[in-house]
Amino acid sequence: MATNTTPHLPAIKSVALTPAQEKDWEKCRAAVLHQTPFFTHILYTMMSRDGLALFTHEVPIAATDGARLILHPDAFFRFTLSEQVFIIAHEILHCVFDHPAQAFRMKQVGKVVYSTGEELPFEHKRHNMAADYVINDMLVKDRVGSFPKVGLHDRNIGNSHDAVVDVYARLEDDKAGGGGGGSEGFDALLEPGAASGQEPQQAVDSRSEGEWRMAVTSAIAAAKAQGKMPSNMERVLGERVVPGRGDRAGEQGREHERRGHQPCCESRVR
Repeated sequence: MATNTTPHLPAIKSVALTPAQEKDWEKCRAAVLHQTPFFTHILYTMMSRDGLALFTHEVPIAATDGARLILHPDAFFRFTLSEQVFIIAHEILHCVFDHPAQAFRMKQVGKVVYSTGEELPFEHKRHNMAADYVINDMLVKDRVGSFPKVGLHDRNIGNSHDAVVDVYARLEDDKAGGGGGGSEGFDALLEPGAASGQEPQQAVDSRSEGEWRMAVTSAIAAAKAQGKMPSNMERVLGERVVPGRGDRAGEQGREHERRGHQPCCESRVR
């Protein structure tokens, strides 16, 4: 993968794990490996350049910048092992769908533009929440780990087949709060390159979509070979990520992004 690691901004400061946390992390990695080969493949092939996870006290629980898994050890290891598996899978899906870059581009223009001509002001927290509703429903439907009670899950607001921008519109319309007992979720979408201190635009430009699609295709094949590829997730990933099966809105958005413009969002569902 082509990368530019020259730091231009303060990088996130890592912290060392305690001996007890090292043991907890070993158990967590083993659980992810055994239960979710799809996510294991993505984590080890696309997100492990500087280690499988960046542990820090600079995020509340979990986060990603689209390339790294970032965890607050004191908070993360308070969750059950099954909840830890869910959280890691959640962050990996944010990276697969490149949500941090999507948020960065929308932030640059300050709005979300729909094909109807309608525009909504961009709010980072609302975008993060919208993405969480979609991802969490994917994981809950396919029984990946256990859903943490502090997460966001309400199929009346967003489900696995929704576009993030449609859920964003519902949150804008309804000022919806969190489902499943949480108000804002358990994670944060950071700007691209935040983990290493790379400029966001450089991080966006250095991402190889071709490599990510190949990794997703290989991960699906590896998981299916073990009989552990969730059917709903395979279908959604096939529609949105795998070459030749991408949805029209996603392909249009990627084309706009290659030209350096704000993607025009196809959907607008109330």
